[in-house]
Amino acid sequence: MNFRVWVVLAILSTGFVAVAQEAATDISPVRHPGTITGSGTKGHIPRFTGMTTIGNSRIFQSTSGTVGIGTTTPGATLDVNGTINVKTAFSLGGTPFAFGSVSSENVFVGFAGNATMTGCCNTASGKDAFISNTTGEVNTANGESALYSNTTGSYNTANGWGTLGLNTAGNYNTASGADTHTLL
Repeated sequence: MNFRVWVVLAILSTGFVAVAQEAATDISPVRHPGTITGSGTKGHIPRFTGMTTIGNSRIFQSTSGTVGIGTTTPGATLDVNGTINVKTAFSLGGTPFAFGSVSSENVFVGFAGNATMTGCCNTASGKDAFISNTTGEVNTANGESALYSNTTGSYNTANGWGTLGLNTAGNYNTASGADTHTLL
C-alpha cells in the first residue's frame, strides 16, 4: 500500500503557513520469508529448526492428553525425564508443598514453614512444622507441628509430632518424641 504523507508547517509569529507533500511511502505488511518445510513425528509438538523449517521438539503429547518432556510415554499429566529447575515452590492443591530460598538457606517440605520469615538456615518437614517463625535461625523441625509456635528462637532441633510446639523464643533446645512441649 502506498500512502502520501502531508507535512504542514505553521509559523504563528509571521502568519506564514506552508504545506509540503512528501513522496509516496511504501508501508507494506511483513512478507512471509518462504514456504515452511520439514516433517515431524505424530504426537511431538513442532519447533522451528531454521527460518522456514520445522522438526520435533522434546515435548510430546499423547492421545489421552498427557504431556511428556524427554519421554514419549508420559505416565502422568506432566511427566519429565530430566532435571527440573523451579524458582520458588511446588504447590499441591494450590498450597506451597515444597519451597525455600537459596539466599536465606531455608528449606521446607510438606506444608511446613512460611514464606515470610527473615531468619536463615532453617529446615522443616511435616504439616505446620515451623509455621510461625519470623526471625529464628538455624532450626530443624521434623514432624507435624514441630516447633509450631517458634517465632524467634534459634538453634532448636525438634523431631516428632508436636515436639517443642509451644517454644516461642527459646534457644538451643533439642527434643524427640511425640508432643514434647517446652515453654521457654
